[in-house]
Amino acid sequence: MKVNVIGAGYVGLVSGLVLASIGHKVRVLDIDQDKIRSINNKQLPFYEKGLRKILVKSINDKCFSAYEFKVENFGDPEIILICVGTPTVNKKISLTNIYNVGRVIGKWLKYYNSFCSIVIKSTVLSGTTDTIFKKIIEDNSTFKHKNGDFGLGMNPEFLREGNAVYDCINPDRIIIGYEDIKTKNRLTRLYQHFNCKKIYTNSRTAEMSKYVNNTLLALQISAINELSKISNNLTHINFSKIIEIVNNDHRWSNCKNKNSTSILDYLIPGPGFGGSCFPKDLMALSSQSLELNVKPHVLNAIIETNDKQPEYCIELLLKKMSKSKSTKNILFLGVTFKPETNDIRESTSIKMIDYAIKLGCLVKFHDPFLNKFNVDDLGKNLHLGFVNDWESKVNWADAIVIATTHKEYKKLSNLQINKNTIIFDPRSYLNRNNISSQPNYLSLG
Repeated sequence: MKVNVIGAGYVGLVSGLVLASIGHKVRVLDIDQDKIRSINNKQLPFYEKGLRKILVKSINDKCFSAYEFKVENFGDPEIILICVGTPTVNKKISLTNIYNVGRVIGKWLKYYNSFCSIVIKSTVLSGTTDTIFKKIIEDNSTFKHKNGDFGLGMNPEFLREGNAVYDCINPDRIIIGYEDIKTKNRLTRLYQHFNCKKIYTNSRTAEMSKYVNNTLLALQISAINELSKISNNLTHINFSKIIEIVNNDHRWSNCKNKNSTSILDYLIPGPGFGGSCFPKDLMALSSQSLELNVKPHVLNAIIETNDKQPEYCIELLLKKMSKSKSTKNILFLGVTFKPETNDIRESTSIKMIDYAIKLGCLVKFHDPFLNKFNVDDLGKNLHLGFVNDWESKVNWADAIVIATTHKEYKKLSNLQINKNTIIFDPRSYLNRNNISSQPNYLSLG
């Protein structure tokens, strides 16, 4: 395929050269003329392990060349990959380079008679590709994406400097974000020789995936730094030994074993964590760190976020429910803090029920693991709403909340439920395609 890469930085040059190395005809365009001359003379503007060898071979094979970023140098590409910088200015992302590229592409399109897919590879906030960027191209070309005049997509990169060539040749996954089928098909052809999972989605999801990925990685770094700081203020603690202990938790290493719990099970949005361990342990460690004059920023953020999550879930549900009904009937399925237990300590399910009652909802609930002692333990506000036969109450409810993922609630998919009843599945337990009232299915993810 004929591919233009705009931007000869780490992402653009590495991506372009790797694509050239597998046979695509690539031209990289950049505003820096010295950089362009250097590349065409088989010299890299930066060091990246293994990249110069690919540069020399790709130029010798006539699969790769560099040009100044001008309309007349665009040629006739099938795909344009945009790899320009999106730096931080005044604590906000600057899209100046993206806008400038969009204007030039729009002007070039006016003279180009074939279909071209324009794909952002730079890291941009969700909603950039299909709104602002599209409008700039349309305003400068008079063409319309909805008319099929050009293609639009988003293909985020996940390269590590120092390992960028390896990461580009051996990707964990390739995200193909697209706004039209032609662009989907072209990106599929572009990456057909890469032996990894291709994940297809819209451009907004593709954009957001980069931020979520990086935020979770950054969170681990900040969390471990804060925890080591607390440990360093105590005595006789070997923190490297602690890391060894954590590393040997099977949940970190069983990510590909679907029959075993893995760390990926903790990356599913839900109403928060509860039980006898997490809440009390984080609170205890936060209190101790304050006594040691160490501010537990990450710990406190985790606690605060978790405390607010049950309320957020109920507020989200009430926004979805009919405003015409003064009284809202909600059936909660599950009260224990997690399945296969009768432990109700710090249960986020109970916190959701409490908040719904506080907001004036009429509540009934069920749990297969509750006995009389457990029900009485809930307090008079709650235990009066307990029902033994939850299936008989599904058509009483304006909303059904799968609060705890007990196995028997899978039956919900096969029941005849009023089409106006909302199925709220905050833990994404059910397959939404099997829910008879699919238009009213609500989840967090």
